[in-house]
Amino acid sequence: MGCNCTKSPPPEEFKTAVGTWKGTNAEGATVTFVLFGDGSFYYGRNTANTSVSKQGPINKWSGGNFDSKPCCFCSWHFELEKPVDSPEEGLTMDVNGVKLSYVGAPSVPGT
Repeated sequence: MGCNCTKSPPPEEFKTAVGTWKGTNAEGATVTFVLFGDGSFYYGRNTANTSVSKQGPINKWSGGNFDSKPCCFCSWHFELEKPVDSPEEGLTMDVNGVKLSYVGAPSVPGT
């Protein structure tokens, strides 16, 4: 199985999810998720001691879930809940079980 660089843009119900999202998980790590309209993503999770990031093409959408296989040796699965407008928190979305808030247009941290 090889690399699959084909990008699949978000389905209609996730068009409002295009952008940058941030929040904190149960362990206190800062989570950043960026969804781009062209069918790519960035995911970062940072604590004071560790940093994990993933980015690549979205190869397949299945409802609110997507899969990415940017190379032969890795594949990632993400579960998204449709964005909702919360009166007290603004636009929010769950990504892999972590509640994130919309913070603006899509941009990868550090670029």
